[in-house]
Parts: sequence; C-alpha cells; structure tokens
Amino acid sequence: MNIKSIKAIAFDAVGTLIYPTPAVTESYYLFGKKHGSLLGRNEVKRRFKEANIIQKRIDVENEFLTSEKREMERWRGIVTHVFDDVENFEECFNELHEYFSVPESWPMYSGAKELLEYLNEEGIRMIVASNFDYRLENIVKKTDIGKMCETILVSSKLGYRKPNSEFFISICNELEMSKENILYVGDDLENDYQGARAIGMPAVLLDKNNDGENVFESLEALSEEIKTAYN
Repeated sequence: MNIKSIKAIAFDAVGTLIYPTPAVTESYYLFGKKHGSLLGRNEVKRRFKEANIIQKRIDVENEFLTSEKREMERWRGIVTHVFDDVENFEECFNELHEYFSVPESWPMYSGAKELLEYLNEEGIRMIVASNFDYRLENIVKKTDIGKMCETILVSSKLGYRKPNSEFFISICNELEMSKENILYVGDDLENDYQGARAIGMPAVLLDKNNDGENVFESLEALSEEIKTAYN
C-alpha cells in the first residue's frame, strides 16, 4: 500500500475511533439487573454473542441490505434474546437504546484525536463510514471527530451494511474520488478490511492481537506509519 497515494481516509466508528463504556455486555448486565433480571455477567455475554450470530445470519440472508427499521429490529432482537426475565421489557429496551445514543457513552480511543489532527493538517480528507443507525450522527458530531471529518455515513441511511460492496462504493461517491485514493480503517476483518479490499479500496486493520501486512495494533501505530510516509 502506497500511503502517499491516499487522498482521503474513511474511518469505521465503533471499535476504531470510539468504544462503549462500560463494555456493551456490562451495560446490558447493569440495565438488566436494574429491571429485575437475575442473569449473571457470563450468561449475558453468552446470550449477547448468540444473539449477534442470529442477527448476522439474517443479514447474510438479506444480502446485508438494511434501513432504520431493520436496525431497530436488530437492536430489539438482540435485547429480546438476552433478556427473558426483566420486569418491564420495554422500559429496559428503551433505556439501553437511549444510553447508547449519547456521546458520553462513547469515548474516543487513545490517539484518535491526534491522528485526525495530523491528517487534517496534511490536507487529507476524512469521513466516518460505519454500520450503525441514526444515533451515530449525533454521537460523532458532538466530538472532536465530527469537527474534523467532513461527513458521517451510516449503513441505516445508505441502505447497505458492511461488507456489502455498495457500502464502500457509497464512500467513493460521497468523496467523488477513485477507490484507489481512499483508505478504509476499521477493526473488523470481514466487514472492514475484506469488505473494502473486495472492491479494490486500500484498507488497514486495527487488531492488537494479531500482526501482519496492513495490520496495526493501535491508532498510534497507524499514525506513526502515516507520519513516516509523509515526512
């Protein structure tokens, strides 16, 4: 990958620039407990993982087509699968949904602000493009990410979830730029890295547990690689 040929970078959001606090399954456990659930942390984790596998199967069957309605169905399906013993399911669901709607629940990763500032100074265009629903726009716009990135593309509005190729083609269309000049940065091998590469878009994977070509353990490590190329 020739970094100097890159004129724009599209970032995944969750797991790349921002992360949930506490962890998603911990939040589920705490809200479930508040609403009378007797499930332990490990059982919540097990059910949450199982629920996501079910939702992924639905996505595959639908060729990763999505919408705001589908994303709400996803959330409801996951929460329903995890909790079958809360006293008031609707209250529990709504509180969880609202909790993950605010910027305070999604701090930025270490190195994110510094990397974005450097890219901004170098004149590299930046956008956020992620699998999520309408809430992501509000979350990102109220952070430093929103101040430096041109726009926020969310799957629910595009109509496609990663790794559908149309998602990545939408990035090219938004930037009015050739795919070869756009770098996609994400933390999911299938959705982010392989999805982008499938249409010929350069990509890097953030993964602290693995190494290899185009794999970086952190945003700081990626930042060093980019700075080395430009200096």
